Amino acid sequence: MTTTVQAPPPAAAPAPAAHAGPPDGPRSRRWLLGFWAVVFVLFLAAQPGRQTFDTKLGVTVDPGRFLGGLGGLWHDQNSFGGIQDQYVGYLWPMLPFYWVADLVRLPVWVAERLWMSLIVTVAFWGALRLAERLGVGSGPSRLLAATAYALWPVFTIVVGSTSAAALPGAFLPWVLLPLADPRYAARVAALRSALLVPFMGGVNAASTLASLLPVGLYLLSRPPGPRKWRLIAWWAPAVVVVTAWWWIPLLLLGAYGENFLPYIETAETTTSTMSATEALRGAGNWVAYLHFGEAWLPAGWTVASSVLVVVCSALAAGLGLAGLARRDMPERRWLVLTVLVAALVLLAGYGGAFGAPFHDSVRDWLDGWLAPFRNIYKFQTGLALALVLGLAQVTAAASLPRRAAARARRFPPLAATVLILPGLLWPYLNGGILSPGSFREIPAYWQATADWLEKYSPDSRALVVPATAHGIHTWGSTIDQPLDAVADSRWAQRDYVPFGTPGNRRAMDAVEQALMTGGEIPGLADFLSRAGIHYVVVRNDLDPDQIGHVPTATVKRALEQSGYERVTGLGPVTTGGVIADDTPLQVEGCTRGSGRWRSTGRPMRTCPGRGRPGWPPSPARPSSPADRRRCCRWRPDCAAGPPC
Repeated sequence: MTTTVQAPPPAAAPAPAAHAGPPDGPRSRRWLLGFWAVVFVLFLAAQPGRQTFDTKLGVTVDPGRFLGGLGGLWHDQNSFGGIQDQYVGYLWPMLPFYWVADLVRLPVWVAERLWMSLIVTVAFWGALRLAERLGVGSGPSRLLAATAYALWPVFTIVVGSTSAAALPGAFLPWVLLPLADPRYAARVAALRSALLVPFMGGVNAASTLASLLPVGLYLLSRPPGPRKWRLIAWWAPAVVVVTAWWWIPLLLLGAYGENFLPYIETAETTTSTMSATEALRGAGNWVAYLHFGEAWLPAGWTVASSVLVVVCSALAAGLGLAGLARRDMPERRWLVLTVLVAALVLLAGYGGAFGAPFHDSVRDWLDGWLAPFRNIYKFQTGLALALVLGLAQVTAAASLPRRAAARARRFPPLAATVLILPGLLWPYLNGGILSPGSFREIPAYWQATADWLEKYSPDSRALVVPATAHGIHTWGSTIDQPLDAVADSRWAQRDYVPFGTPGNRRAMDAVEQALMTGGEIPGLADFLSRAGIHYVVVRNDLDPDQIGHVPTATVKRALEQSGYERVTGLGPVTTGGVIADDTPLQVEGCTRGSGRWRSTGRPMRTCPGRGRPGWPPSPARPSSPADRRRCCRWRPDCAAGPPC
């Protein structure tokens, strides 16, 4: 009888510890809270007590009212009605946040700072978790990379003025996290990832799709096998379903709404700032370079012009490329593919020095069938994520022996932090992170104007003049018009970006051009009455220093001579303009914040003038003291006569 006995397997020799320091496991949530607290304080310190424009005025000022207006596709309150311009995109997550803040009576300016700080923190924590999931870098280098991602210029430029544009990039790492977790089955991973896509918002479809490009490249770069195709087969349809709440209204807008794309930026504008260096350091957004005596976006101008920011962000991008070039870089194939595709999209239309040889054709495409993606800076989010992951890897793999002490191994990430973060933080530290023109609240006289129109003009539409491209007032910049957030009655103005029908646009163009002459406009009252306009609101609080400003005295003079009389005025008495330093003497009429004018059905007398172009011609001078007083009331430099 024999017995077979199998020898036990040899014991596995214990692997030597890679280092003597603490393991590079997931970071404690104390880092999350600490990072958020610092960012929140920095936002609070910028223009405390004053709210700023953030994407849409109605969302921040009266979110409940804005939410109630999302039930229909047609928007009838302002202009002469039209298809809503992607208003439904605010439905999640921006609008619920501000609605809850309004319910708990949180001041608007605090709610804005809290919202912006949460976006930056979401980007930080998502990038950190993704680096841990992929095994990129070490603990300290991951913290550096996550911080750099949250403070990357592509987000810094817009987060303080158009925070909805920063949402897609902030949630990009979170959408990738479930897909990179091998513990989940393909179906579970794909569905968990798709359910996070709505947090990117639907305010700007191009931004969301641009930030989903790296996710699609990640799926395509998976090793061949059943899991790859299961991930794609579940993820793509799931994303289509969970985003239907914004892309269906977007298709209806494209089919039945006014095409406003020809009236905004051009491809030459959007691509002229996208050189290779600006694309790599996240500073290719053309809006950041706008400066009209004052920077349109202070944070963007700092990113574009500050030597500290330029050097630090360029160094971060260079180190990121060095990390991607290393053979030990995890997910190197996906990350390099993302950089190459993003670079091709970003640089193809650049026509400057060392620009693409076919940039003219690309610009034609961007002004044509690719017009929705004309703002190519939106594709910088994937490039930023790839570069910060490379930054984490190269700082962790610095030329230090593995047997070195833990304190010595932390030196390269610490040195990189000192060299990179001061520049990325500078727009926060210098107080320019928020958009300019902050204000405490919309003045009460605008609400009083809205109430007056609701009471006396409930069935007609009021015309607001003079027209303005943006709501830049002497008291602050709302960008959107104040009545858009406070009025319940209908009103109209000549919009610089048309959302109505071509007929309405031509009618408003004719009225605005006529009012700018300052003279009598025969038939104006009848023309507006047939359009359902009985009252005219003349706003006197527009900033006189903005480009294209039309003096309200000119508009009032045209209305008075065309058969309108002043009904009422609301708001504090203010001077109607700014006296230039080199003006020896200037007389300014005193007006109120806003006033209503109505048609009297009778023409007004014309104030005698000197035949200046655009003024009502008359060969006679004011002959009576009454005529001279009336003339000088509206035109300080009227024909010669006794002092008035």
